Amino acid sequence: WRSDGKRPDTRTIQNILYNQIRGFEVSESALRLAALSLYITAIEVNGSPWPPKALKFPKDLRGQVLFYFGDDAKSSFPLGSLGPKVPSSFNQFFEIVIGNPPWTRLREEELQSTQEKARSKAATKVDTDLLNEEFTAIGCRGLRARGFAWLAESYTNPDKNPDLPFIWRAAEWVKNDGIIALALPARIFSRTTGKGYEAWRAVFRSIYLTGLINGSDLRKTAVWESMDVPFCLLFARNAVPPEGHRFNYASPLYEPSQNRYARFRIDYETTRSVGIERVEKQPWVLKALSLGTWRDVEVIEGVQCAFPQTLAEWWKVWDPKGDKTGKGYDRSQGLAQKSADFLGRLLDFEPPESGFSIQFDKLTTYVDKYGILEKDGLKRATAYWPKTETLYQPPLVIIPKAPGENPRASKAFIASRAVAFSQSYYGYSCAEHPDANTLAALLFIIAHSSLLRYFVLMISVTQGADRMLFTKQDLDALPFPDVSSLSGSQKRLIRTLARKLAGNLRNSWNDIDSYLFHLYGLDEDARQVAQDTLFAAAAYRRQGQVALQQTSREHRVTFCNEISEMLEPYFDVCGESVLVEEPKSQPNFWEQPWFFLAISRAQEPVPVDARLLRIAMEEANRSSASRIMVRAPGGHGLLLGLLNQRRWWTITRARLCGQHIIRHHLEAFGLSPKA
Repeated sequence: WRSDGKRPDTRTIQNILYNQIRGFEVSESALRLAALSLYITAIEVNGSPWPPKALKFPKDLRGQVLFYFGDDAKSSFPLGSLGPKVPSSFNQFFEIVIGNPPWTRLREEELQSTQEKARSKAATKVDTDLLNEEFTAIGCRGLRARGFAWLAESYTNPDKNPDLPFIWRAAEWVKNDGIIALALPARIFSRTTGKGYEAWRAVFRSIYLTGLINGSDLRKTAVWESMDVPFCLLFARNAVPPEGHRFNYASPLYEPSQNRYARFRIDYETTRSVGIERVEKQPWVLKALSLGTWRDVEVIEGVQCAFPQTLAEWWKVWDPKGDKTGKGYDRSQGLAQKSADFLGRLLDFEPPESGFSIQFDKLTTYVDKYGILEKDGLKRATAYWPKTETLYQPPLVIIPKAPGENPRASKAFIASRAVAFSQSYYGYSCAEHPDANTLAALLFIIAHSSLLRYFVLMISVTQGADRMLFTKQDLDALPFPDVSSLSGSQKRLIRTLARKLAGNLRNSWNDIDSYLFHLYGLDEDARQVAQDTLFAAAAYRRQGQVALQQTSREHRVTFCNEISEMLEPYFDVCGESVLVEEPKSQPNFWEQPWFFLAISRAQEPVPVDARLLRIAMEEANRSSASRIMVRAPGGHGLLLGLLNQRRWWTITRARLCGQHIIRHHLEAFGLSPKA
């Protein structure tokens, strides 16, 4: 219709329908709905709807347009179009494959009774294992066909997830250089280690990615109704990517005023061309760009270069058995309990109602709390998995899995006595280390620092994504100094900072952050980036509401000052001064989604009226832009417009705007160097 400039007639519609479109499904009801939808659409677009009998489809859609690949045996997960029912004639048949394949991980079926579950457990588990072997075979087949036998040798479909096999099947169906477009869970690219990462690596190494839209921040909005899981849209061409290949990556941000109408905006600073070599070298880079900018990538690179070993690597050298760190005891219901006499003697940890110090006088022993009274009148301590006594020895740092939203609440505790703790906590026993108290103090202050919160937000697969839990792997991935290499003054300062925090003394948080950023070789600019990103991209949506609030002059003044400081040297060399001001036609508080600044030479302010602001906003909203720059005619300056939300008016955003102006818009000010 668009191409020819006229409505298509019956013959054209039927030719497209029977010769260009195919649909695969495992659901009879979905196929019936698809047939009805196609029929209604054919009538709506038909330019010659008379006589009515001419609208009748000449052939059945089933078996020619719509194909049923379901399992008549009603298995828990029919292979459908992943299985052998799809004719090989469809291989290399299509120009485009588009779809939303199933995402849910295969699990053993929930049976009616415990007895049935016990009888069928082995068989059900084998069923899901066999299906996952089929998923793995599909991936290996695709890799070998594309010349990546070396990747196929170690390829395993991760976690019994059925989504990745559809990428490989789509690559089989599409012609060379054809297009693949799939809606998938964001987990396909969020894993940074293990089978999940290796599977993602196999995809971007062997398939020509052209674009990836990360919709994680759009879940639970009208953009995709009832979608609670982080998702993405993957676009690719059916070709092997060359060395140095790059793909476009965008991560739209949560914006209630847009999302409630099923619209979203793509931020200019988070839309980037990303190289597959970088993704391979830095698997966390897409996560960092989804919540921050390239400045955040640079800061995380600085953190990772600070020390040669991560905490996990350093700890393994010192504690090769690995029994001094891990989750606490497990008392899971329905599982056989083992004798744990050593646990019975220990006080059982409970966090204090407030503060950062354990209140030992309010704790009871494990045996008093959980002990089982036996025939001899004595209580016995048991647990399904008690761990070893070594794990609970002091000085012991205890870190909760769910530390909560408040950044100023306790995130860890130091136990100066042996205490038991449950699997709701992670523990690091520093007992027998040559400088145990310093090691415990360092872990304690790191757990409470902005540096760790920022690092975890940028690299973690849970924080700022799906489950919002703190995992031990998050802390273990942080580069960690060798305590023995620290100077005496550094060790004393670390212990002092830990005591100040435990006593909840004033300024202890700021002192901890200042010291740790310095310890990791990060300057004040890097600390500002971390601070601004933690504010603008809070891991917990409720905590992040402040960042979505409209600005006031108080919030904008630091932004204006920062841009002025960046531009002033370029004006000064020309004997001029820069003026950054809010247009007088714009009130301090207004309900518009944009706020504007006028940037010019001090002697010649930018002439701005309300009509110009309205036109600029209309154009920006039409194109879903998140920044407006309008050059005033005659070298009079710039009109800069930003979304009227506090997260866009941070110092880091001011620096990014200033850099952009310096690189691309200096001539807008009519500057002439002094003779």
